[in-house]
Amino acid sequence: MKTAFISDLHVDVNQGQPVLEETAAAAKEQGAEMIIVAGDLTETPVRSVGTARKLERMSGLPVFYVPGNHDLWNKNVPGTEIGDIYQMFRADPRCLVEKVMLLDGKDGKFALTGDIGWYDYSFAMDGCSRQELDSMTCGDRTWKDRLYNSWTDDNPGTLQKRLDMLRNQLRVCRDYPVVVVTHMAPVRELLLSKGTKQWDFFQAFLGSSAYEDLFHQFNVKLSVSGHIHRRLTMEKEGISYICPCLGHQREWADYGLGDESAAAQVRNAMQVVDL
Repeated sequence: MKTAFISDLHVDVNQGQPVLEETAAAAKEQGAEMIIVAGDLTETPVRSVGTARKLERMSGLPVFYVPGNHDLWNKNVPGTEIGDIYQMFRADPRCLVEKVMLLDGKDGKFALTGDIGWYDYSFAMDGCSRQELDSMTCGDRTWKDRLYNSWTDDNPGTLQKRLDMLRNQLRVCRDYPVVVVTHMAPVRELLLSKGTKQWDFFQAFLGSSAYEDLFHQFNVKLSVSGHIHRRLTMEKEGISYICPCLGHQREWADYGLGDESAAAQVRNAMQVVDL
């Protein structure tokens, strides 16, 4: 099954850019039979659900997704509890959270599942205290999850809950090769250090090495994640990792394409895999 993977569409931040139109067009051009978004559709939960639905209408293809940290924010719906936001996503049939799908692939059936993921500071740079990490603040900047999502009251505890949830999903499909979609990064090698204190400090909130350990307990063949605003693929110990981030328009020049149009950037970010 040819599947188009992309993440970090940020259609609100990229307002005025035809991100959804180009995502739908690129997937169809490459013969995809399904589109999967690895989080951060928008910064408003209801709009994110509607964005997945809209992309499905535009493309004429099934669309599935996991929420990213931005999708979970109550920034634009102040006072809304994270539990209510999470349950809205959980109830959406297009959302992979707490779901396992068995699909027909080119070599037989495979399982598709996913979760938001979270972080436990395992990607933190050396020398950070627990107090600093819990504050999620370095210099004049606070990681915005801290402001808009109460899960950050206990990040390691939140990570453990998400990890346990995903483990239960993987147990259901242990007899099949598995594609796992998370928003958070599952391996440190996907991260990019810039050698500056603030940049490297915030890598603590990009994912957790616990996911890599979990994947090796099951038959995970492909991991797709977003969040880090990088575009790369890699292999490690028998697992393929894909990071297909579109990211913010202001970052597009950094990818060095010489073309900062949404059409070019979507096609560069998207990864189509014949599963």
